[in-house]
Amino acid sequence: MTASTLEDLAARIDRLESRAEIENVIGRLARAQDRMDIEAIGACYHRPDGFDDHLVFKGSGDAFARWFVEVCAPLEETLHFVGPSVVEVDGDVAQAQTECVAHHFARLPAPSGSPAERPLRSDWIMGLRYLDRLERRGGKWLIAHRKCIYDWTYHSGFEGALRTLDDPNIVWGRRDREDGSYFPVGPSPLA
Repeated sequence: MTASTLEDLAARIDRLESRAEIENVIGRLARAQDRMDIEAIGACYHRPDGFDDHLVFKGSGDAFARWFVEVCAPLEETLHFVGPSVVEVDGDVAQAQTECVAHHFARLPAPSGSPAERPLRSDWIMGLRYLDRLERRGGKWLIAHRKCIYDWTYHSGFEGALRTLDDPNIVWGRRDREDGSYFPVGPSPLA
Protein backbone atom coordinates (compact mmCIF):
# COMPACT_ATOMS: atom_id res chain seq x y z
CA MET A 1 0.00 0.00 0.00
CA THR A 2 1.12 3.51 -0.73
CA ALA A 3 1.32 6.24 1.90
CA SER A 4 -1.57 7.99 0.16
CA THR A 5 -3.71 4.85 0.35
CA LEU A 6 -2.90 4.40 4.05
CA GLU A 7 -3.77 8.03 4.77
CA ASP A 8 -7.10 7.66 2.93
CA LEU A 9 -7.86 4.47 4.85
CA ALA A 10 -6.98 6.10 8.17
CA ALA A 11 -9.25 9.08 7.34
CA ARG A 12 -12.14 6.75 6.42
CA ILE A 13 -11.72 4.78 9.64
CA ASP A 14 -11.63 8.01 11.66
CA ARG A 15 -14.87 9.22 10.02
CA LEU A 16 -16.59 5.86 10.70
CA GLU A 17 -15.41 5.78 14.32
CA SER A 18 -16.46 9.40 14.76
CA ARG A 19 -19.94 8.70 13.37
CA ALA A 20 -20.34 5.74 15.73
CA GLU A 21 -19.24 7.81 18.75
CA ILE A 22 -21.56 10.68 17.76
CA GLU A 23 -24.58 8.37 17.34
CA ASN A 24 -23.72 6.85 20.73
CA VAL A 25 -23.77 10.29 22.40
CA ILE A 26 -27.18 11.03 20.87
CA GLY A 27 -28.54 7.65 22.00
CA ARG A 28 -27.11 8.04 25.51
CA LEU A 29 -28.79 11.43 25.81
CA ALA A 30 -32.21 10.00 24.88
CA ARG A 31 -31.77 7.19 27.43
CA ALA A 32 -30.63 9.61 30.13
CA GLN A 33 -33.66 11.84 29.54
CA ASP A 34 -36.10 8.94 29.85
CA ARG A 35 -34.34 7.66 32.97
CA MET A 36 -34.37 11.20 34.46
CA ASP A 37 -30.61 10.96 35.01
CA ILE A 38 -29.37 14.52 35.53
CA GLU A 39 -25.67 13.62 35.54
CA ALA A 40 -25.89 11.45 32.41
CA ILE A 41 -27.85 14.15 30.53
CA GLY A 42 -25.25 16.80 31.37
CA ALA A 43 -22.39 14.43 30.50
CA CYS A 44 -23.50 14.37 26.84
CA TYR A 45 -22.55 18.07 26.50
CA HIS A 46 -19.14 19.71 26.64
CA ARG A 47 -18.62 21.34 30.00
CA PRO A 48 -18.92 24.15 30.80
CA ASP A 49 -19.83 25.61 27.40
CA GLY A 50 -22.12 22.99 25.83
CA PHE A 51 -25.41 24.69 24.94
CA ASP A 52 -29.00 23.47 24.47
CA ASP A 53 -31.74 25.44 22.71
CA HIS A 54 -35.06 23.71 23.37
CA LEU A 55 -36.97 26.89 22.39
CA VAL A 56 -38.62 27.27 25.80
CA PHE A 57 -35.25 26.61 27.45
CA LYS A 58 -31.85 27.97 26.45
CA GLY A 59 -28.73 27.29 28.49
CA SER A 60 -25.83 25.00 29.33
CA GLY A 61 -26.06 21.23 29.09
CA ASP A 62 -26.00 20.93 32.88
CA ALA A 63 -28.74 23.56 33.25
CA PHE A 64 -30.77 21.75 30.57
CA ALA A 65 -30.43 18.49 32.53
CA ARG A 66 -31.83 20.10 35.68
CA TRP A 67 -34.60 21.88 33.74
CA PHE A 68 -35.63 18.73 31.85
CA VAL A 69 -35.88 16.59 34.98
CA GLU A 70 -37.83 19.29 36.83
CA VAL A 71 -40.30 19.75 33.95
CA CYS A 72 -40.76 16.01 33.35
CA ALA A 73 -40.83 14.86 37.00
CA PRO A 74 -44.64 15.17 37.26
CA LEU A 75 -45.09 12.97 34.18
CA GLU A 76 -45.58 9.23 34.60
CA GLU A 77 -43.23 8.28 31.77
CA THR A 78 -41.37 9.71 28.79
CA LEU A 79 -40.01 7.93 25.73
CA HIS A 80 -37.68 9.55 23.22
CA PHE A 81 -37.48 7.29 20.19
CA VAL A 82 -34.60 8.59 18.10
CA GLY A 83 -34.20 7.60 14.49
CA PRO A 84 -30.98 7.31 12.55
CA SER A 85 -28.80 10.39 12.51
CA VAL A 86 -27.48 12.11 9.42
CA VAL A 87 -23.92 12.99 10.42
CA GLU A 88 -21.39 15.10 8.53
CA VAL A 89 -17.90 14.95 10.03
CA ASP A 90 -15.30 17.60 9.16
CA GLY A 91 -12.18 17.02 11.25
CA ASP A 92 -13.01 17.64 14.90
CA VAL A 93 -16.42 19.21 14.19
CA ALA A 94 -19.59 17.42 13.11
CA GLN A 95 -23.13 18.41 12.26
CA ALA A 96 -25.90 15.90 12.97
CA GLN A 97 -29.64 15.82 12.42
CA THR A 98 -31.64 13.24 14.34
CA GLU A 99 -35.38 12.71 14.04
CA CYS A 100 -37.26 11.88 17.21
CA VAL A 101 -40.77 10.93 18.23
CA ALA A 102 -41.24 11.73 21.91
CA HIS A 103 -44.07 10.54 24.15
CA HIS A 104 -44.90 12.26 27.43
CA PHE A 105 -47.47 10.37 29.53
CA ALA A 106 -49.44 12.17 32.23
CA ARG A 107 -52.43 11.35 34.39
CA LEU A 108 -55.18 13.93 33.91
CA PRO A 109 -56.61 15.49 37.07
CA ALA A 110 -60.11 14.58 38.14
CA PRO A 111 -62.68 17.39 38.24
CA SER A 112 -61.98 17.69 41.97
CA GLY A 113 -58.35 18.42 41.13
CA SER A 114 -56.73 15.18 42.31
CA PRO A 115 -55.32 12.89 39.62
CA ALA A 116 -54.80 9.99 42.07
CA GLU A 117 -57.93 7.98 41.27
CA ARG A 118 -58.73 9.12 37.76
CA PRO A 119 -58.01 6.59 34.99
CA LEU A 120 -57.80 9.22 32.23
CA ARG A 121 -54.35 9.84 30.86
CA SER A 122 -52.78 11.93 28.14
CA ASP A 123 -49.96 11.16 25.76
CA TRP A 124 -48.38 14.34 24.45
CA ILE A 125 -46.68 13.18 21.26
CA MET A 126 -44.08 15.27 19.47
CA GLY A 127 -42.35 14.86 16.14
CA LEU A 128 -39.11 16.78 16.36
CA ARG A 129 -35.57 16.98 15.12
CA TYR A 130 -32.35 17.60 16.99
CA LEU A 131 -29.78 19.66 15.12
CA ASP A 132 -26.44 19.14 16.83
CA ARG A 133 -22.98 20.58 16.49
CA LEU A 134 -20.63 18.09 18.07
CA GLU A 135 -16.96 18.68 18.69
CA ARG A 136 -14.14 16.29 19.43
CA ARG A 137 -12.12 17.71 22.29
CA GLY A 138 -9.41 15.70 23.98
CA GLY A 139 -10.36 12.79 21.71
CA LYS A 140 -13.99 12.73 22.93
CA TRP A 141 -17.08 13.67 20.90
CA LEU A 142 -19.78 15.59 22.82
CA ILE A 143 -22.51 18.09 22.02
CA ALA A 144 -21.31 21.68 21.74
CA HIS A 145 -24.70 23.08 20.63
CA ARG A 146 -28.11 21.44 20.27
CA LYS A 147 -31.15 23.05 18.69
CA CYS A 148 -34.53 21.38 18.91
CA ILE A 149 -36.96 21.90 16.02
CA TYR A 150 -40.57 20.78 16.37
CA ASP A 151 -42.31 19.46 13.26
CA TRP A 152 -45.65 18.50 14.83
CA THR A 153 -47.27 17.79 18.17
CA TYR A 154 -50.61 16.57 19.48
CA HIS A 155 -52.29 15.17 22.60
CA SER A 156 -54.01 11.83 22.68
CA GLY A 157 -56.23 10.90 25.62
CA PHE A 158 -56.80 7.36 26.80
CA GLU A 159 -58.30 5.58 29.78
CA GLY A 160 -56.54 3.03 31.91
CA ALA A 161 -53.09 2.19 33.17
CA LEU A 162 -49.80 2.50 31.31
CA ARG A 163 -48.75 -0.98 32.40
CA THR A 164 -51.65 -3.21 31.48
CA LEU A 165 -49.80 -6.52 31.12
CA ASP A 166 -50.07 -8.61 34.27
CA ASP A 167 -47.26 -11.14 34.23
CA PRO A 168 -44.58 -11.53 36.93
CA ASN A 169 -41.94 -12.18 34.24
CA ILE A 170 -42.30 -8.74 32.65
CA VAL A 171 -39.50 -6.34 33.52
CA TRP A 172 -40.82 -2.79 33.48
CA GLY A 173 -38.60 0.19 32.79
CA ARG A 174 -37.76 2.59 35.59
CA ARG A 175 -37.09 6.33 35.63
CA ASP A 176 -33.83 6.06 37.54
CA ARG A 177 -30.44 4.32 37.55
CA GLU A 178 -32.09 1.06 38.62
CA ASP A 179 -33.41 0.67 35.07
CA GLY A 180 -32.16 -2.46 33.32
CA SER A 181 -30.33 -0.41 30.66
CA TYR A 182 -27.66 0.51 33.23
CA PHE A 183 -26.65 -3.13 33.79
CA PRO A 184 -24.94 -5.59 31.47
CA VAL A 185 -26.96 -8.47 30.13
CA GLY A 186 -25.58 -11.78 31.37
CA PRO A 187 -24.53 -14.79 29.32
CA SER A 188 -27.16 -16.95 27.67
CA PRO A 189 -28.76 -19.41 30.12
CA LEU A 190 -28.59 -21.93 27.27
CA ALA A 191 -24.78 -21.76 27.08
